[in-house]
This record gives sequence, C-alpha cells and structure tokens, in this order.
Amino acid sequence: MNHIGSIIKEYRDMLGMNRTELANNICTEKYIYLIEKGERTPSADMINMIGERLGIDLFEYYKYLGCYNPILVRDAILHFNECRRKGDFYEIEKITKTISQFEDFKLIPWIYEIELNRISCNIFNRRNYNVAIDEMNINLKKMDSKYINSYYAANLNTLLSICYQLTNNYGHAQIAISNAEDILQNKQGIDKYKQINTLVKVSSMTLTYIFGDFDLVIKKGKALLQYLHSFSSYLSIYYAYFYIAFSYYKLENVEEASIYYKKGINCLLVEEKQLDVYYLYEKDVFKELFHQSNMNQCTVKEFMEKYHLMK
Repeated sequence: MNHIGSIIKEYRDMLGMNRTELANNICTEKYIYLIEKGERTPSADMINMIGERLGIDLFEYYKYLGCYNPILVRDAILHFNECRRKGDFYEIEKITKTISQFEDFKLIPWIYEIELNRISCNIFNRRNYNVAIDEMNINLKKMDSKYINSYYAANLNTLLSICYQLTNNYGHAQIAISNAEDILQNKQGIDKYKQINTLVKVSSMTLTYIFGDFDLVIKKGKALLQYLHSFSSYLSIYYAYFYIAFSYYKLENVEEASIYYKKGINCLLVEEKQLDVYYLYEKDVFKELFHQSNMNQCTVKEFMEKYHLMK
C-alpha cells in the first residue's frame, strides 16, 4: 500500500526539487526524508504547506493510497469525469482501452469505472440500449455489497433509467431513477456527486414530462436551475430550459415557453452538444417551438448549421 510520502516524493522528483528546497521554512530535510519513506505521518497543516509548494492538493490523493499507482488512477478518474461532463464518449472509449490494462483498474472499486465507461459507450456511441440494460442489471446484481449505495451504483441506475426511457419501458425507468435518487438523498452538497446529481435530476424531469405532469416538470426544472446556480454550474442547464419550455407549451403558455426555449438554444450555441441535440430534436415540440418562438433568423441559421439539422 502506498502512503502520502510516496506521492510527495514522486511529485518532488517530477519537479526536480531536492528535499532541502521542499523543507525550507516547513520542517527539516530529514523530516521530509522520513515522510517520503513512510516513517512519519505529517500533520494536516504540514500536508497543506507541502502541497502548496509542490503545486498540488495532496488531500485529493488519500482515497487513492491503496492503489499501485495513485497518481495514474487519480489522473485517469479526472479524465473520465471530464469526458463524461462533455459527453465525449469516443474519447472515453479510446482512453479506456489503454487504462483498463493497468492493474489498479482490474480491481474493485476502479474496475467499476471501466464498466461505467464501456456501458456508456454501448449506449451513446453504438446505441445498443438493450445490450446495455442487460449489462447494467448484471453489474448491479454482482456489485460488492459495500458499493450498493455508491457513486457507481447511482451512475448505473441513472444510465439504466435513460436506457429504459429510450426503449419506452417507463415503469422500469421510474424504478431505476428512484433507486438513484435514494442513493443520492444525502449527497446533494458533495462535490464528487454534483455531476451525477445533475444527471439524476435531468432524467427525473424528462421522465415526468413523458408521464405528462407538466406542472411538476416546470417545478423540477426550476429546482434544477436553482441547484446548478448554487455551485455556479452550467452542466446540462439547457435541459432544464428546454423541458420547462416544452411544458409551458403543452400548457398553452407560448410566451413563457418561448422565453425558456430561447435560453436553451443560446446555451447550445455556446456549448458543443451534438448528441444531446440529436435526442432533443427528435421531439416534435422542439421543432414546433423552433418555428413558433419568434427566434431571430440569424440565430436559427447558426443553430441549424452548427448541429447539421435540416429545416
């Protein structure tokens, strides 16, 4: 098992910094030597000071100390999460082929990251929804009991709900998203869970729209906007705008629908969300509002060209 000293030494070596330089005004050179050997455990204050001198947040590494290669695992997880945030599943597929060869990613819990990637690629790159459903149900059944209320289980249940929605199995979709909501009930403010919390809220909102409860969709959509604003995030904010717009339109409030619809379009002009637009554009209400919301014709043209859509 690794220790925090091994992380410190690796970064110190990468920077070409000697122990004297690292220790200056923090502790003695010998104490740095003992930390790096794992014979001393630095205080939280000292870890913070050493991390600042190295230009890293050492506290981020504690959850990876059980790994053979903590730095590689941490960097890979950050890369995975960034690709998931962007919806770049082709990049995920490429890096997964390389990362899955490392020993850490053949072991629990990091093997769950690999499974999430493979399943996500089956869904979003190949649209093998039924295959993905089978894989997710198998993974949830065989998951180690310690992780049944984990980030991984929440992700699997959310993806499962999305697949069930895409295959018109709305009853099972509701069960899956309810399971995800239960897992995340007390994790709303934890940074690690913000992305999956957002996806769960989006999935719950879209499912509510399918069930035709448009007033509740508007309520959930505005709650999602408030949640995103609370930590200055724009992740999937356009989904909130569009489903609020769709619901107002269904309730025959075209004026409010147009306001939120335009906000959604403007977000997608700034972002690059080809896959999300593919799913949104399939909805008749999206196309109806596109022509009924008094959109600026230059904006219409820009949007159509950016996302390769036909009028």
